[in-house]
Amino acid sequence: MTKKDIENILSALGEAFIAGGCSFVGQNKMQKTIEVVHVFDKDKFTPGIHLPSVRIIIEPIKEDDEKNLININQNLIN
Repeated sequence: MTKKDIENILSALGEAFIAGGCSFVGQNKMQKTIEVVHVFDKDKFTPGIHLPSVRIIIEPIKEDDEKNLININQNLIN
C-alpha cells in the first residue's frame, strides 16, 4: 500500500464521517444512532489492493457509560 493509497483512504473515511456527523447532529439532534457504510472506489487505489467496506457508527452515550468513559480516558492519559 502506497502513501497515496493511505491518503486516499483517510480522505474517503473523513468524508464519510463528516457526512454521518452532519446527519447525527443536524437531522437526529444527537438522539439517534446513525450508521454510515463506505465502499471504497477501487479505481483510486493501487491495483491488487483489496479494501473492505467499512461501517462507521455514531451513537449517543448513556450517562452511566459516559462516567466510565471519562475514567478510562483519564487512566489512558496518565
